[in-house]
Amino acid sequence: MVENREKLTRLIWECIGILRGHMPPGEYPKYILGMTFLKILHDSRDSLEAQYHWHLDNSFQWNDLNGAHSTQVFQQYLGRITSTLPPKLGDIVKLTGLFELSDLIGDDLYRLVDIVSDVDFGAIPRDTTIEALTSIFEGPFTKSLALHYTSETVSILLAKLANPRGNIDIYDPACGTGRLLLNAYREARTASPKANIRLFGQEIRSQTALLAQILMLIAGVENAEIRIGDTLTAPQFRSPDGLVQRFDVVVSALPFGVHLDRDKESAIRADPRFRDRFTSSGDMLFLEHIVASLSSAGRAVTVVAPGALFRGGVEVEKRRGLVETDLIEAVIELPNGVLLDTPIAPVIIIFNRSKPDSLQNHILVVNANTSYTKYNHRNIIDDEHQQRIIDAVANLAEIDGFARLIQVDEIAKNDYVLLPTTYLDKPELKTSGFLVKSTQAVQLQDISTLYAGTRGHESILKGQGNTPIIQGRDLSSLSLTVTGLEQIRITGDLQAEIYAQHGDILIQRIGKKPRAYLVEESLEGVLVWNTVFIVRLNKEYEYLRHFLIEYLNSPVWYQYLDSIRPVSAGAPTLSMSVLKEVNVPVPPPNTVAALGELYEVELDMQTRVSKLRELKDSLFSIDDEATLREQIRQIAIREHIVVQTIQQAEDFEYQIRNLYPYALAFPYRLLSNFTNPGEKYPEQLRVGENLMAFFGSIGLATLVHSGMHTGDEASWLNTELQKWWQGGISPGNWQEMGRRSSQIFRASDNPNVAEIASVWFKPNSTKPSEFRNNLTKLGEILNDYKHGRGPKTPYEFQDANANAEKLLRGCLEHVSLLTKHHIYQVVRSTLDWKTKQIVVNILVHMGDHPGHRQQQAVADMALPQDHLYIAAAEQDWISLYPLITAQYCPSCRTQETYMVDHWDGFGQRLVLKSFERGHTLDTSDKHPAAVQLRDHFEHFIKQITRQSIS
Repeated sequence: MVENREKLTRLIWECIGILRGHMPPGEYPKYILGMTFLKILHDSRDSLEAQYHWHLDNSFQWNDLNGAHSTQVFQQYLGRITSTLPPKLGDIVKLTGLFELSDLIGDDLYRLVDIVSDVDFGAIPRDTTIEALTSIFEGPFTKSLALHYTSETVSILLAKLANPRGNIDIYDPACGTGRLLLNAYREARTASPKANIRLFGQEIRSQTALLAQILMLIAGVENAEIRIGDTLTAPQFRSPDGLVQRFDVVVSALPFGVHLDRDKESAIRADPRFRDRFTSSGDMLFLEHIVASLSSAGRAVTVVAPGALFRGGVEVEKRRGLVETDLIEAVIELPNGVLLDTPIAPVIIIFNRSKPDSLQNHILVVNANTSYTKYNHRNIIDDEHQQRIIDAVANLAEIDGFARLIQVDEIAKNDYVLLPTTYLDKPELKTSGFLVKSTQAVQLQDISTLYAGTRGHESILKGQGNTPIIQGRDLSSLSLTVTGLEQIRITGDLQAEIYAQHGDILIQRIGKKPRAYLVEESLEGVLVWNTVFIVRLNKEYEYLRHFLIEYLNSPVWYQYLDSIRPVSAGAPTLSMSVLKEVNVPVPPPNTVAALGELYEVELDMQTRVSKLRELKDSLFSIDDEATLREQIRQIAIREHIVVQTIQQAEDFEYQIRNLYPYALAFPYRLLSNFTNPGEKYPEQLRVGENLMAFFGSIGLATLVHSGMHTGDEASWLNTELQKWWQGGISPGNWQEMGRRSSQIFRASDNPNVAEIASVWFKPNSTKPSEFRNNLTKLGEILNDYKHGRGPKTPYEFQDANANAEKLLRGCLEHVSLLTKHHIYQVVRSTLDWKTKQIVVNILVHMGDHPGHRQQQAVADMALPQDHLYIAAAEQDWISLYPLITAQYCPSCRTQETYMVDHWDGFGQRLVLKSFERGHTLDTSDKHPAAVQLRDHFEHFIKQITRQSIS
């Protein structure tokens, strides 16, 4: 299956390479579909003829095309094929535009023929072909088509909720590529294998409709009709009475953001599908069309943007009409990010013309916005979460915080808002974190007085005056000053003026992650605008200020806020009613005090930055040139110190570039040179393998240095070590070497040595650390890639790049101890005749630049030239030789850092591989450095495994 998918992916991208430059990217899919469709007709001739009862002219074969290299022959072939096919299939060929293709690309036409000739579609499962062809419409080159995609897991969920059974007609008014129709067909066919199932779909874009028609043919759906046109203004399926045709099941993922122009108002008003008042919102009109398309016992399941469920104005009346007809069975709020092309959280609406008696004048609302699993940086609704939603709908179950039956009267009181979160209890504050567990949770309104900011017309903000004002956007600043705020002129238009007081907590009203800010004394009396809420703590709770600032800016708070804040089609907005009812933890006073100290440290840093700003502002009041120059110099020095401090503390990329060992930092930096995801991925995996080799080697070297390699716990050195290197050491073996070694020397009395073991284990536990977990995952994807189970398509490579980058960063972030345990290369050792000390000149292998910094150190003994060491402490160096060595590389003509990658046994082949670029030195090539190192390496192995040394 993987091999077939790879063939089809390669075919598609090779075709794109030929078409590129001849036409806009949005035209690619049509011609690729056409060529593959012709080949499918030939390769699957027997099965298609038997299924569809037509006969293809045998006098003209695909091989007549392959090698003819004549556009005239191609045109003749198309004429013959279209005249032979049934009219419906012949029309599909014409729609592909192949008749004009030779005029567009000339001689490149037969390069396309050659590419398509390499694939035998008769030997490829139909589902695999469907998946590959659909991917053409999901690529970056089709953005100009402005398509809307439903992810496969949402599509499957819709099909299951539709519950199609028996002899039925299934309809999708915005069918796109037809995948949702196909999933509904499979659901129906599974339930009723011998039933007569007919599919109907309408699609506004001809190219997408073309794919839907081809997919139906490939999938073996005999009764499928796909028509082209605008469903809202020109529905293509009508009954003899002129009204829209009615169907047993309607499934649809409605396009988001569709708006009708005013010039279509009269037509919409006159159409009996739509209720009296006009709205330009396409989603609401689509819902009315779906209701009009349902048969007397019909059922519809559709995905819609959340705005249709709560927008005001005309749409309140539209929703009232839908609710009062009592056709809505359920409304299900889904997680955000489950659709492929938008982060908006969609909503499923289920209409049913034969609602059970228990649902009369009731609607089931389900809040499934947390029912998802992360997969390749996307949210998917997996089988378990799908089943929970399906069971809730099937059983009309009431589940606390998840599902509830509500009466129509309650919906009417809420302006016919249909968002499930409006009618379900707010979730409890999560208390699994240490900061909030075992603490009471109280509503914010119980410990404070809440105010909305000053209201007034927006024109006030455009007037220049002398009254400073705090707006929501200001709260994103690290430190606010009165002089940095906008100054307005107060007019009589202001309503309920609200001014900040020292100790107030200000919260942004608009934004997915609204910032909170603590008002210092300098901002006392500043006007607060209505894009900000004010939390003024009651006196007995004022000690919570610093804690609440930290909490209200934390990921835990943002996650909690997402679960209680109503979904909005626009920017997420916090309401006063929600803010009043939010729960906040009240931890013990000692915890609050500790967080207060952290806040003070952060505030100190912010104050330093603010002082720099004030110093800069003061430059314009200095009259003396010499004083001005000196002031600028002092500011530059202070600024440099602050910047360096912040960068080294916060910028992870900066830390790698400047502070991590060269053997890891240099290859990690090289990853930024790759722009092709397919080329970058194996390099990412090589860097991951470097990490395993580096820490495996350091683990073994440290074990030997600690002297703990002679005990029974290290017996694996005798039984396993040599086996691991034979045939080339694997990523798993490197990890075992590091883990087993560290498991032993973590008990060392030397805290510096024991600290090196901490990268592998959680504190005071044998459980794996995050570094080890991430390294294990890297090993798994590396193994998959080596055995052909890795990514194949460009999009899979993009996702794989992101996943590998996340794992690499996760590993490197958890080994920051390397920034203090430096790697040294000995240049020379000399005896200082005055002090009688051994002075060692060393190169510090730190950062990603090959120009290593030189410095001197004092040692107890002379150290071998060019050997590498890791500094456990200032006077405690661990030799990495011969496991990690610095050697001259003949390939790049510079020094590189090498690991022992392959060893076949004593006197046998040994291969070194560089961390930097993966270059190798091999004793088979009689490379002198490799030959010499083999002798030293074998001596090392004999020494640590207590074998006799000859």
